[in-house]
Amino acid sequence: MVDFFNALTGPELLERTEALLPQHREREYPPTVVLAMFLKQALSQDRSCQRAVNGWIAQCAAEGLKAPSARTGRLLPGAPSRADTDGHGSHA
Repeated sequence: MVDFFNALTGPELLERTEALLPQHREREYPPTVVLAMFLKQALSQDRSCQRAVNGWIAQCAAEGLKAPSARTGRLLPGAPSRADTDGHGSHA
């Protein structure tokens, strides 16, 4: 996860990444972090959003940073709620 974030914000891509960002307020999960987590999720074997988020939280904690919330529902408008799933993370 950190590898994607570092690539997006490293010297080779930082200017280009910032130029493509939409206007946004600084939040717990800014667009570059969300994009890095999405890339990690999309390329992982299980494609788990929660695992990508947990990886970011663990990395923050390992670096002594304030760990963000694991509650990401507001990041995914239109995503099914737990009530819409069969309890195993797949759609009913």
